[in-house]
Amino acid sequence: MNITTELKEISAEIGRKEDEMRRLGEEVNELRNRRHRLEEDMDEQHFVSPEPGDFWHEMYTPFFIVLAVEDESITICEKTKTVYEEPDQTMLLKSYESPDDPEVKEYFSRPRKDIGYTFDVGETRTVSRQEFDKMLKCYSFKPDQLTYKCIPGRAKEFVKIWKVKS
Repeated sequence: MNITTELKEISAEIGRKEDEMRRLGEEVNELRNRRHRLEEDMDEQHFVSPEPGDFWHEMYTPFFIVLAVEDESITICEKTKTVYEEPDQTMLLKSYESPDDPEVKEYFSRPRKDIGYTFDVGETRTVSRQEFDKMLKCYSFKPDQLTYKCIPGRAKEFVKIWKVKS
């Protein structure tokens, strides 16, 4: 096989692969569009029929969680509190043995790293269905479009904790 023939074959193969990549890109875009429509449908379903444990967010920034649903009202928790890293166990043990040790004092005087958040289920509020509607559609340019997204059932453990505390 000469170089010219090999170059033509490679060029043809590149063309076929590029066509295949273009088709796959179109398929991926269509799947993304379908997923987006289904997510919007799911958000709308949980907007109309909220369930305890629903986690409402905007780009994963917490907005609130649903704790209980009644005919005319919904109990939510929107207050979060920071979760900090746990202290080093060796230093913790050393602090019990030698609380005046300069290394222990220095370690525990440093601010602990913020590693996330949790919901403060000790502070909840009950809102009417109308207020719930306004809360979730408050920033939208289209009055019938939801501003926030829902992850159904994501906060079920908070519902259990809240029920025990109530």
